Amino acid sequence: PQFPDLYLSPCQVVCLAALSFGMVAVGSCHDELTQALLLLMTKKDSAELVKTHCRYLALALGLLHLGKPAGISIFLEVLKTVPEPFKSFARTMLEIYAYVG
Repeated sequence: PQFPDLYLSPCQVVCLAALSFGMVAVGSCHDELTQALLLLMTKKDSAELVKTHCRYLALALGLLHLGKPAGISIFLEVLKTVPEPFKSFARTMLEIYAYVG
């Protein structure tokens, strides 16, 4: 999978691409996609993360781990580096989706 260039593409495009990847690989715990999403979340500043489209990043991460609670503790720790209020939202989404099913 290849994300659009993070610096040339608008936030809206990047976040919708992330959501598309999450929907295609739902429940797969795909390592590359998970790492790419976490990198996106940690590299964005708090001003960008408050945009509505950035919520798709957390949704995509949750979809990747749908019904697979094993191993999400590592990702929850990485999400601690993301600024608030997005951090709480992303952690909640990941936990909810991982324990569904």
